[in-house]
Amino acid sequence: MFLFITTIRHPSNAKNFDTILALLNHTIDSVMNQKTSFDFKLVIVCNEKPALDVDPDKVHFHVVDFPPPGKEKASEQTLYNMQLDKGTKLASGLIYAKQFNPKSVFIIDADDWISNKIVEHVMSNDQQKFWYADTGYLLNYSDKTYIRKYGLCRYCGTAFIYDYKLFMDMLKLSSENNVNFTREQIIETVDEFELLNILGNHRYQFAHFAKQGVTFSPLPFKSICWILNTGENHSGKNGGDSGLPVTQSLLESFGIIQDYSPSTQSATLKTRIQEWHAKLVSYLGWIRTDKAAHKV
Repeated sequence: MFLFITTIRHPSNAKNFDTILALLNHTIDSVMNQKTSFDFKLVIVCNEKPALDVDPDKVHFHVVDFPPPGKEKASEQTLYNMQLDKGTKLASGLIYAKQFNPKSVFIIDADDWISNKIVEHVMSNDQQKFWYADTGYLLNYSDKTYIRKYGLCRYCGTAFIYDYKLFMDMLKLSSENNVNFTREQIIETVDEFELLNILGNHRYQFAHFAKQGVTFSPLPFKSICWILNTGENHSGKNGGDSGLPVTQSLLESFGIIQDYSPSTQSATLKTRIQEWHAKLVSYLGWIRTDKAAHKV
């Protein structure tokens, strides 16, 4: 079984929690529209269960009683507080997911979209246990434009797929932990670096796992849409103004078939050139990136 897992921020840390839920709905749709016969589920770790219409066999809400990580909202939140909140929630969600006996787990952000081919590809190539998102799109949510990006694991939290058992062993969460494991117990159990920078971040995986003899393979297709300019992004980035208009075919390939429509604009020669240049810069930047660096 393939497991997707995500977290949503505490309502007290959202600028507009309704926006958080609308974005989460898109992410749920993207996950649920996988083109595969393999079994998969989505675990959403949250502070309170949202009133969303979901398939209860596929989508599971794991409610934790963790406090809000400070008083800041969205991009105002400190990196440490964001990482600690995300890391502890994901650890709790991974423990909760033991009941499903997953083979692979994909940590995703609750506003990103994923290709409808991911489950089929990963489960059909089970000799490879670790994957990463290489190519995909940066999508400006408000402007309905996109640019092609390479090495998306440098920027986006929807980046790495792990062998569940090996990952849990590394995190020291494979013992008799249960769903009542507290935030304090998680902090005491999981190494601080792994809690903050493996669960809570996405820039340190390559070198950290390489020390343990683990390498990641790139997903060989455009695997994710990194969603920006929503008003709730922690990065505060908006995706720029050099993108192409979002098309119906792009939306369908990421399982977005309702509640978000394609752009009504047409690509101009100028925007095509700008997007091609942005793509080239991204491609060359990823080629030059030292994948063995402590932080990619």
